[in-house]
Amino acid sequence: MALRSTALCSTTSLPFRRSRAVVLSVAALGTVGLAACAPPGQVTSTDKGTLPSVFTSSPPPAGYAPGGENEAQAPVQEGSKLTADIKGSDGKTIGTATFTDIKGAIEVTIEAKGLTPGNHGWHVHEKNVCDGDFTSAGAHLMKDNVDVGGQFPTLYVMKDGTGTLTTTTDLFSWEDLTNGGNGRAVVIHDVTDTTKRVACGVVKE
Repeated sequence: MALRSTALCSTTSLPFRRSRAVVLSVAALGTVGLAACAPPGQVTSTDKGTLPSVFTSSPPPAGYAPGGENEAQAPVQEGSKLTADIKGSDGKTIGTATFTDIKGAIEVTIEAKGLTPGNHGWHVHEKNVCDGDFTSAGAHLMKDNVDVGGQFPTLYVMKDGTGTLTTTTDLFSWEDLTNGGNGRAVVIHDVTDTTKRVACGVVKE
């Protein structure tokens, strides 16, 4: 049997008159001959313990999920954006906050309307909740016991109630802001009573 298996793996041409005998031998040997062609220590593809399938031009089978706990997280693409729809206490939208990744820093743009003229403090808060009087958003975003969510220039609102501000920060990272997919909140405070929260928006992708 060993001699026949070796003959099946050989590329040497056989005379025509022996071809019928060779075909019969192949049919008789079946998978035994195929197993003999595998290199030492390697099992056939139908046996347990083979390497995982490799997908090329064909789409992966249903249920196949790339990645996992052992795969490194993809880096944030420069120009990626997160937004917050900022609403007043009446539930109506009064503006937006846009966070843009720019090479190791985050650019923040606030656009608002319908606010009392003057300088409004605004901050990034730890929770992603904007209910009631907006105290549900929690305290300022903290990192290593440092208040990194409250160190922004004030938003100046003109006489017509509109205000726009663009600033850049590197005090917190993109991952700090996304919070594992949960996001944070942007809170705008009152002009005179800085403890009063007049508008809030949840930061999300």
